Amino acid sequence: KRNNWKIKDYLMFYNNLDTSPFVEALVNMFSYYQVRGIDLFKDAISVPGVAEKLAFQSLDEKDFFTLFNHKNRDLVSTFLNNNIGGPALIFDRFQQAGLTRIRHNHVDGKICKTILGLDGNALYLNCMSENMPCGMYVRRRSEEGFKKRIPYTII
Repeated sequence: KRNNWKIKDYLMFYNNLDTSPFVEALVNMFSYYQVRGIDLFKDAISVPGVAEKLAFQSLDEKDFFTLFNHKNRDLVSTFLNNNIGGPALIFDRFQQAGLTRIRHNHVDGKICKTILGLDGNALYLNCMSENMPCGMYVRRRSEEGFKKRIPYTII
């Protein structure tokens, strides 16, 4: 028997196969966060937005965050400049114990005795589970002997 499908029929068939699981996943994800009081499509449309909402929901009444006043604006650049990190890339695709050299472009590079691959991406989740800094901040400067100094007025 000959198939009488037209291009439109194939397109509809493909779209139904392709989009139905995606829509089901979206509905499940939406309901998961809706129970937690987060509307993914209004309140938080990104992973950092969801993390922010969840973090602020878990605060106790005694916890709060402070912003830096104009007099302490240098702290913003201090925080930004001291953030460290780099690309999470595999720089060499192939490593083999007893064959791969450290500094492989040097003739005298040491041969690796063991190879250990670690994924540091999960550290982000671990950090999010730890206590976060909140409350009033204190400044300590080396020129002042690192004495505790409160650089703001509590109103």
